[in-house]
Amino acid sequence: MTSKNHDISAEQQPIVLQMQNIEKRFGGGGSALTERMGLSRPRPVVHALDGVNLTIRAGEFVGLVGESGSGKSTLGRIAAGLMAPSSGDVKVYDKAPSRENKTHLDVQMIFQDPQASLNPRKRIDKAVGEAPLIHGLTNRAGLDEYVSAQLRRVGLDPAIRTRFPHQFSGGQRQRISIARALALNPRFLVCDESIAALDVSIQAQILNLFMDLREELDLTYLFISHDLRAVRHVCDRVLIMYLGRVVEDAPAKEFFARPNHPYTKMLLSEVPDLSQRGKAYSAIKGEIPSPINPPKGCHFHPRCPLAFDKCRLERPALKQVGEQHLSACHLNDNPSFIDKAAPLELTA
Repeated sequence: MTSKNHDISAEQQPIVLQMQNIEKRFGGGGSALTERMGLSRPRPVVHALDGVNLTIRAGEFVGLVGESGSGKSTLGRIAAGLMAPSSGDVKVYDKAPSRENKTHLDVQMIFQDPQASLNPRKRIDKAVGEAPLIHGLTNRAGLDEYVSAQLRRVGLDPAIRTRFPHQFSGGQRQRISIARALALNPRFLVCDESIAALDVSIQAQILNLFMDLREELDLTYLFISHDLRAVRHVCDRVLIMYLGRVVEDAPAKEFFARPNHPYTKMLLSEVPDLSQRGKAYSAIKGEIPSPINPPKGCHFHPRCPLAFDKCRLERPALKQVGEQHLSACHLNDNPSFIDKAAPLELTA
């Protein structure tokens, strides 16, 4: 882990984010009277998050990976204080997020589509400078220089601050979004697919910017992505989510060298690799089950070629399978099954 305090190990760093037994459900409710009268039907309940535990320490760059519908963006929004969990406890810097204690200023979020997240009617100086002015981080006399400093920090010419978002490329707009987040002096950034909408060459520039800002400002990151190549480049810890649950959590080097969960192995086997010319790539067989009616037991068992009876009946707990390496798979309870699982590192 890269941090300004290199003498402190990762385990000794203060906790930035702590989530315990986080559940998030959408829908449900409705009128019981109209349902009894047959005038309406119960609204289906979407189980977006199912008992997630997550701890992030200062200076970490944590990658959160999963297919669409796995719940990773919902988890990021809860971490940033933009959404409340249905149940469970969230603490940011040892405080529950609220406007009263201003922990929301310590955590800022960078979204996937900067064109949608920037107000098209506001000039850049307003987009970047409005929030710090409201929160007293600068005054009107110093606002222009404050905004200029944020733009320079992300590699933009301050002269562009009087323009509108539509006058910029996608990469420039994302840099403006990053400047807007940094203007509130956060210590923790939640990046929700923040490079997914960009060209590959621009993605690399933004990733390098994140790394530079981490060193310069001693930032902590939760980096939500579906791109394992990007995660490998910047993250020092990786979590894999599947249908609302964390199924694997490991340091990046350990994760890519010795993946444990069958789902993780399948994901890694389909990452394009120029050294394996002629290899045929294909999507993981089957579709992610509906979060309205998730399967019992291990959520991955309908798509897992190694599933057995226990997988269909009992939820696997996250257990230690190596130093700082956790995995939620019943195969780890039976060494003979682990041997059978090994080929999944290479084939789906």
